[in-house]
Amino acid sequence: MICHLQAFLPGEPAPLEGSRVVHEDEWLLAIDKPSGMPSHPTFARKEGTALQLAEELLRRRERRKVPLWPLHRLDTATSGLLLFAKTQAAARAVNQNFARRRVAKRYVALVAGVPAAEHGEIRLALAEGHSRTEPSRGGKDALTRYRVLESLSPRAALVELEPLTGRMHQLRVHLAAIGHAVLGDPKYGGAQAGYAPRLMLHASRLELPHPHRGRPFVLASPLPEDFAAVVATLRSR
Repeated sequence: MICHLQAFLPGEPAPLEGSRVVHEDEWLLAIDKPSGMPSHPTFARKEGTALQLAEELLRRRERRKVPLWPLHRLDTATSGLLLFAKTQAAARAVNQNFARRRVAKRYVALVAGVPAAEHGEIRLALAEGHSRTEPSRGGKDALTRYRVLESLSPRAALVELEPLTGRMHQLRVHLAAIGHAVLGDPKYGGAQAGYAPRLMLHASRLELPHPHRGRPFVLASPLPEDFAAVVATLRSR
């Protein structure tokens, strides 16, 4: 079920500006988070987070406080699917499936250059710091699968990514380590090109057992307008 936020709150400003509700049922709420919005409150930023604003959406609609349980996170600069549980039981079930690696996540990224192999795996241990992750032999095991979707020019490619582990900044560090950093990612070597207005990384798909009865459940998010515009620009060059 895809709903524009205005459908929930007629006559009121949408609290999740730049977002949309992708799915909602008794157990789960999924939104499309825009780039630039933190997933949840942090020491540095407590206001304007996806969690806070999603709770406000439900509070306005239900006329009462409705708590949400974050099930995963996205970097502030990353856009795409963000999933919350509406009950503790649903949160417990989904978290158990994350721990058992029964949740599949897919991302789409624009990267510098074109990988030589059309598909492959990047296995590189990572050490997480306060705000940065580095390759390290003594770090935690990290594994990413990638597939080249389209070569847009000699300077850029559209790739699909599947993180099989969940380290901080894993996709960004892994891609930089093989010489194909995400465009718009100066932290990890991605050129801040004029056609990359932000981090070109989008959480496009989630597959998991639904917390009610465990049936297969899939969420998908198309490329946002700013991302699609960059792809179209590169195709036309």
